Amino acid sequence: GGFTADYGGRLSSVLDVTNLDGNRKEFQGTAEISILAAKATVQMPIGNIGAVSGSFRRTYLAETITPFYPEIPYYYFYDGHLKGFFDLNANNKITLSFYNGRDKLNFSPNPDDSEAPTFDYYWGNTTGSLRWTHIFNPRFFSNFWVTMSHFDSEFNIAQVNVHETNDLSDISFKGQFEYAFSNSLSANFGFEQKSLHTKLAQDTPGGIVDVERDEQLHTGYASLLWQPTIRWNIEPGVRYNQFNANRTFNDWAPRFAAKFRLTDTINLKASTGVFYQYLNKIPRLFIADIWMMNSCCDQSN
Repeated sequence: GGFTADYGGRLSSVLDVTNLDGNRKEFQGTAEISILAAKATVQMPIGNIGAVSGSFRRTYLAETITPFYPEIPYYYFYDGHLKGFFDLNANNKITLSFYNGRDKLNFSPNPDDSEAPTFDYYWGNTTGSLRWTHIFNPRFFSNFWVTMSHFDSEFNIAQVNVHETNDLSDISFKGQFEYAFSNSLSANFGFEQKSLHTKLAQDTPGGIVDVERDEQLHTGYASLLWQPTIRWNIEPGVRYNQFNANRTFNDWAPRFAAKFRLTDTINLKASTGVFYQYLNKIPRLFIADIWMMNSCCDQSN
């Protein structure tokens, strides 16, 4: 919580993951296998201009454990990732990234009763991105991204004629800039434009639901990082969101964070801010939650 102005679209927390760049010197690979899963990772240079890395893993609990313990649901997942980066010249770098992951769950509350309802749930994510890093000068650099992500799920209970699909697509273009005024003061600012599409379709004995929406989200932000002494980090900032749905939301989100290094192993941190989330998960008792855009009312914290 209390994240800075360059992050948005969330109320509670952000997970920031930086993927492996790859080995630029030589081919390298690892593999692991157990009774539950197998995974492998490879890295290799691309001439003198870059490198690629890839990984894949797959669980097989359903094949090794479930046959001996029928009460355990039939479940497995797989995912794979591929990343390449290339140095165009000393001031420009291109990074390509792709990810795909799928989960499958088959669950029966009473596996000994052939007439008992069986829940089938499939879900997964696909993402891809292109990033261009440009260095203007030693004090000023930038990153530009074109990204795509797609989540989809399918939920079935065949015995009672229940079928549901849920889709969420996101195509984004964003830019990030960082300028260092001095060793103790720097500025971080940028923008983001998202084209969002959500769809929920339900076919049940109680009726049919078919909801499909397209929304646009435009954001801009700016923040400062000030280090008056080696022990202090002070970071004020502000973020602006314009969300176009059934009506247009114009939301300002100020942020402030401060950190004091009490000792080499203890930090004290305080933060405050206003946060907006337009994408919402509708939880249910079963694992198959629903994702939809918040088009009718405002949500902030």
